[in-house]
Amino acid sequence: MNLDETFMPRGTRPAPSTDTETLVVGAIEERSYVAGPGTRSVVWVSGCHRRCPGCLKPDLFSFEAGRKISVDEVYQRLALLAGVDGVTFSGGEPFEQPLALARLAARLRAIGRNIVIYTGYRHREMVNNGHEGMRLLLAETDILIDGEYREDLENPGRWRGSANQGLVPLSTRGRDLLAAAAELPALQEIQVSSDGTHMRLTGCPDGGFFNRWLVELERRGLVVVPRAGGETK
Repeated sequence: MNLDETFMPRGTRPAPSTDTETLVVGAIEERSYVAGPGTRSVVWVSGCHRRCPGCLKPDLFSFEAGRKISVDEVYQRLALLAGVDGVTFSGGEPFEQPLALARLAARLRAIGRNIVIYTGYRHREMVNNGHEGMRLLLAETDILIDGEYREDLENPGRWRGSANQGLVPLSTRGRDLLAAAAELPALQEIQVSSDGTHMRLTGCPDGGFFNRWLVELERRGLVVVPRAGGETK
């Protein structure tokens, strides 16, 4: 595959989804403490054209990887959660499903949730050359974590996977949240959750973390089978 410097295939790519009613979702974490400020829900959408080496979610490259869920269903599930400050959209690439996510984000913001989005695109690129769907989703975003993942660049800590990625405030609320976070230590935070059968790793670990974690689990007598996307069985 012929990739550009941001690991995006060169040449013509399919247009982003124009669906406003339905999302293709890979996973939902109802409570996360490592994917942005405060207590958050995380929605991982399916589908990404970019092929960043070392990506933590290669299982979500395919646009067929998840299941179709209506915006209303996702909203109802997240809106019922008490004690949640915001929602993070990750993937996959959220800006490949911009219209449905913009609609979901607007409804979540209306009930007080802040919105953080991880994207492989760069903010300036989207503002200057992006399509209308990108601009609509940006308008409903409080903090954008932008830029492709680069495994050769050191993880700078809180919320970012590699040092080239930026924390871009897109609203007054986003600026306030980032200002408050600047007072906190720049820790590399990882969260592990389990449904009794599978464990999901959330956060931005360094390249060697996953193997170190598996070794430590085995040392304690727990043998797990790695799956793509930071999950174990």
